Amino acid sequence: MRHTATLLLVLLAILTGPARSFGAIQEVADDNGNVTHYKYTDKNGSVVFTDALAKIPDEYRKSNKLVRVGPPKKKEAPVEKSPAVGVPPPEVSAPPLFQVQPDATPVQEESSGSYLWLIIVLATIGAGVAGFTVYRRVNDDRPAPPRKRGAPPLPRDRAPVRSTDPAPEHPRPPDPREQRSEPERNPAPEAPEEVLNRYLQARDYVSAARHCASRGDLAQAAAIYVKAGLFSEAAAISEAEQDFLRAAEAYLKAGNSEKAAECFEKGGDLMQAATMFQEVGDFARAGDLFFQAGFFMEAAENFSLVSDLARAGEAYERAGSFLQAAQAFETVGIDRERLATLYEKGEDFYPAGRLFVKLGQLDRALNILQQVDAASSNYASASLLVGMIFLKRGLTDLAREKFLKIIDNQPVGKSNLEPYYFLALCHERAGNAEAANSIFAKILAEDYGFRDVNKRIAG
Repeated sequence: MRHTATLLLVLLAILTGPARSFGAIQEVADDNGNVTHYKYTDKNGSVVFTDALAKIPDEYRKSNKLVRVGPPKKKEAPVEKSPAVGVPPPEVSAPPLFQVQPDATPVQEESSGSYLWLIIVLATIGAGVAGFTVYRRVNDDRPAPPRKRGAPPLPRDRAPVRSTDPAPEHPRPPDPREQRSEPERNPAPEAPEEVLNRYLQARDYVSAARHCASRGDLAQAAAIYVKAGLFSEAAAISEAEQDFLRAAEAYLKAGNSEKAAECFEKGGDLMQAATMFQEVGDFARAGDLFFQAGFFMEAAENFSLVSDLARAGEAYERAGSFLQAAQAFETVGIDRERLATLYEKGEDFYPAGRLFVKLGQLDRALNILQQVDAASSNYASASLLVGMIFLKRGLTDLAREKFLKIIDNQPVGKSNLEPYYFLALCHERAGNAEAANSIFAKILAEDYGFRDVNKRIAG
């Protein structure tokens, strides 16, 4: 290529350089041999006409020959004597001269093709140079043929034609052009941010996230995974970074509720974690987390679903649902007084009063039982207990009035044997044995084995 460029520069210099001599100076004469004008070609290739040789610049007169164009100058004919008669001599026309204005630039005309031969030559040379250049490039790209061991490398201008022989044992010498292009084949490594931007512009989010992770920027890697919709990968990175809440949200978007619940729990969002465990059916764990978070009613409901009634009762009690707490505790069995208190707080007075009667706390039982509403299905049972308390306390008249109210003038029957029995006891303690025995007899007629009626009649 260096030789080719030199040759082209030389040709360009020839074309653009001044033309010292491109033709002779022509001395143009007419038919009589008289010089009419001079013609020459200047350095620009234009034909110049002038009427005097002195007007041609020295550089042209010295480097070009003077060539005559036309017949040589004729010798002067002898002068003929005038005839005697006054006949005028024949008119001789003066030779035409090329008119040039004084002190003016000579008129120039374009060359009629004096450069044509030069253009053809240069075109031929240019085509040859181009063909030679292509040939050199093609042959430079071919692998060098094998040569004998120890033989010196051949010059590049004498490289042999490509052959089908096996590859040489030794590689050919390095080409300087290849050495110069080595930086182009091994460009400088990209900056990390440039690599990341290239991945992002190509929407290759996986490679971008891995690139960030390899640099230790796990937070940005997780954010890129989220942007790409790869929520499980994002969640795993956030969990590894102990960013549990962000990991939980990513797991939730990925549809992994169990992992989301675990991360919510680790992140301290117990309510959200409990909700997630409840959704996946882990009610025991959900109940425990609801309880820790202070959502006792939700905790109790989850404990109930797994029949953990002791925990459920505790959660109901914390939630202020005393009646449900008492019902749960009564199933598993707890302290009676605590159970009675829960029934009392839950305003279910009959079971509360009954428990206090069993505990021997008659005053408290009497106070609670008297709060049973008359419309309640437990009113008769509560009134019976009240009458029994009155009777035990020696308040016979009050007890009798309570039992009569329960009986409500109904005859002795299987549904009212209890109040009639205690009414008979009231008559017995009041010293009215006849009235008592009359009631006992009616009771035996309905139920011969009822309580101790037989003994009382016999006694």
